[in-house]
Amino acid sequence: ELVVVEERTDFPAQVEAAYRVRMRYPDGPHDAEALGVHPDGSVYITTKDSRRLQIYKLKREQWHSSKTSVETLETVLDVDWTTLRPKALAFTRQVTAMDIAPNGKSFLLLNYSDAVEFLVDLSANPDPSKWKDGVDYRAISLTTLEQEEAIAYLPDGRSLLYDTERALSARPARIMRMDCR
Repeated sequence: ELVVVEERTDFPAQVEAAYRVRMRYPDGPHDAEALGVHPDGSVYITTKDSRRLQIYKLKREQWHSSKTSVETLETVLDVDWTTLRPKALAFTRQVTAMDIAPNGKSFLLLNYSDAVEFLVDLSANPDPSKWKDGVDYRAISLTTLEQEEAIAYLPDGRSLLYDTERALSARPARIMRMDCR
């Protein structure tokens, strides 16, 4: 279920949902932790499959005016991870977080050891068969944190934040910032 709330500078203990949408994948259930919102309002969900990069879309119109009990997601990408990152270990292909750049022309996927930035607009029906490493996507080395679970572009679209949901020993969890050129 997707629950949309209005953004605020501070949140009270309880907030009413502006929209509530039940959804399903067109090809059966998947494990997914990563969600990104495109500037056009579409929501993209990336599965946590270590063999396939699968991204699904819920159009803004679907979640904004859902009249059915369940909305069906649209498949945007279904690519064999090993063609994109042949030397990557399987656990580094399990996507735990996603963000889409403020201009919509790129997106980030976080895993347990690094991030991958795709320099493509998901709303433009990308063709991954033509993608080249270093041109259309690139791995970004990160300081590895225990159980990395969130990533976000900053408003400039060039810098990013990522974090962990766990604290190492008694120290608090860290939020890391990376400024890119």
